[in-house]
Amino acid sequence: MKKIILCLLALSFICLNAKENLTIYNDNFAVVRSQFDIQLEKGVQNYLFDDIPSQIEATSLVFKSKDNKLKLFAQNYEYDLANSDAILRKYLNAQINIILKDNSDFSGILIFFDNQSIGLQDKSTKELYLLNKYELKNIRLKNLPDNFYIKPTLNWQINAPDKGNYPVDISYITRGLKWFVTYNAVLTGNTMELTPWVTLDNQSGKAYNDISLKLVAGDVNKMQPIQVRGGRSNAGAIMAKEDLASPSFEEKQFADFRLYTLSQNVSVQDKQTKQMILFDPKTIDIEKIYDYNSMSAEVFSKVIFTNSKSKGLGEPLPKGIVKMYLKDTADNNLEFVGEDNVNHTSLDQKVELTMGKAFDVIAKSKVIKDTKIGNETEREMQITIENKKKEDIKVRILHNLYNGNYTITKKNFNYTEKDAYSIYIERNIKAGTTDNISWTQRVKNY
Repeated sequence: MKKIILCLLALSFICLNAKENLTIYNDNFAVVRSQFDIQLEKGVQNYLFDDIPSQIEATSLVFKSKDNKLKLFAQNYEYDLANSDAILRKYLNAQINIILKDNSDFSGILIFFDNQSIGLQDKSTKELYLLNKYELKNIRLKNLPDNFYIKPTLNWQINAPDKGNYPVDISYITRGLKWFVTYNAVLTGNTMELTPWVTLDNQSGKAYNDISLKLVAGDVNKMQPIQVRGGRSNAGAIMAKEDLASPSFEEKQFADFRLYTLSQNVSVQDKQTKQMILFDPKTIDIEKIYDYNSMSAEVFSKVIFTNSKSKGLGEPLPKGIVKMYLKDTADNNLEFVGEDNVNHTSLDQKVELTMGKAFDVIAKSKVIKDTKIGNETEREMQITIENKKKEDIKVRILHNLYNGNYTITKKNFNYTEKDAYSIYIERNIKAGTTDNISWTQRVKNY
C-alpha cells in the first residue's frame, strides 16, 4: 500500500560554529549547553530553533548572548508536529482532492475521517463519498496549514540592535538520556578484578555530535515535568548574565555529587547505546562469606570488600550492577556466578554482593524448648550447619530477637550485636563437617 502523499513546507535555520556540551545524570535526564551564531535582522523578530531533542523541558531554557546584545522577549515551544491526521484535521469542512489506486479522482468537502475511512461531500450535489483509506493513492491539499512544524521547535521573539551574526549560548534540560555502570568482576581466590563500563542510552530525540561529555553520579532532587501532548506552549526562558591519549574520565567532587568529565569529545546518536570504560581495571582484596538468617531455609553466598586504596580500589563507585565471573580451571573459560546491585559508594565504605543461594552449605534452625516464665519467654535454640564443600568456609548468622530486652545464656559461641534487636554469630567450618550451635535466650514480653 502506498503512503498518503502530503506536500509539506519547512523553514530551517543553520546555526554557525555550533559547539555542544552534554551532562548526563543517573535519573534519565541531562543538561545540554549549545553555543552557536545566529543571523538576525535589526529590530524585533521571530527566530525558529529546531536543533533540540523531542523530550526537551522547554521551561528550563537559559538564554544568553555575547555582551548581552540580544534581548529575548518571549518563547513558544512548537510541538504540534505535522502528520497526515493532524493536517487533515485542519482541513475539516474545507475542499480537498483525493486520488485512489485505480486513478479515480474525488473532490469535495472533508466531512470526517477515521482510521479506516474518509468522508467527502460533493460541493454541488451534496453527495457523500465514503472512501476506504487503504485504497488511497494521493491526497492533494491547497497548502500546509499555519503553525505546523516538521520537528519540535523553539520560536523565539528576539530584539537585535543591528543586522548581523550574534553568538548565543543556551542551556536546557532534556529527558531521555541516562547512564549507568556495569561492573564486570572476575573472582580469583581472595581477589577480584573489577572493570567498570559506563553505558550511555540516548532516547531524547536528538543526536549529539562531537560533544564535551560529563556524567554526574548521585541522586539529584528532580521533580517530574508536566507532560505536554501536541500543540504549542508559551515556555518561559531564563535570561542569564554573561560570566567573564585515549578517552578517559576525570573524577572530582561536585557539590554533593561526583562529576566525571571525558577527556575527549564524543558523539552520541539518537536511539544509540554507547559503552566506555569509567576507570582502569582494579584488583581488589575480597572476603567470601556465607550468610544465613536463623529460622530460614536458605544460605546465601556473598563477596565482601572495602572501597579503599589499601584493599586495591579507592575509587568512588557510582551505582550500577556487578556481574561476577569465576574461571573454570579445566578449560580457563569464565563462567557467570551471579550479579548484584551496588549503590553509590564513597571511599572506605564496605560493599556486600550476593552471588546466589549456596548448593553445598545447608543450614537448619530449631526451637528445642519454649517456656513462659512470668512476663518473659525462655527458648532453647539450635542451628545446624553442614559444609558439604571441599574447602573451609566462613558463615555469618543473623539472629533476630525482635526485642531489645533480652539475655543469652548457655551458649557455645561468641556474638556481636548488629543492633538493639539482632545479633551476628560468625563460625569457621571445616570442609566436610557439621557445626552445631546452641543457646538459651530469655526475652521480656510486653
